[in-house]
Amino acid sequence: VSSVLKEDNSRSLVAAERGTGRVAGGLVFRRTWSSDAATRCDVVEVSFLAVDPDFRNRGVAAKLVARVKALAAAESAALVTHADNGAVAYWRRHGFEAAALAPAAAKWLNDYSDSQYMVLGGGADDDDDTDDETLDDMRAAARAAAAS
Repeated sequence: VSSVLKEDNSRSLVAAERGTGRVAGGLVFRRTWSSDAATRCDVVEVSFLAVDPDFRNRGVAAKLVARVKALAAAESAALVTHADNGAVAYWRRHGFEAAALAPAAAKWLNDYSDSQYMVLGGGADDDDDTDDETLDDMRAAARAAAAS
């Protein structure tokens, strides 16, 4: 995570308690894109989400996720994350679906061990746990979300 924080295109959202200013939680994301012009896709990648234990179960993380969803939609960018295996259910509740990380995307998205690559909105209805979504599908889904 520390290397992502140092990137010029990384941004942070911080939730603070009213009155005290105490940090309740934070979300780190970065805007990225594929370098291949044929499959170019603007992407917002959530790199990190954490909430202070004293503030859990109060909707802090949900508000941070809602804010990054709005930012991605405003930029017509696909929203992706690598969910820790224990957090996959959380991200599913927020509209993310498991996806296969295409080899082309692996060049420009972070890949973390013990995690599941997930895309907001998912895609294909099939019998497996993954969505073989293409970059074009991601771009189209982001534009549709921004238009609605």
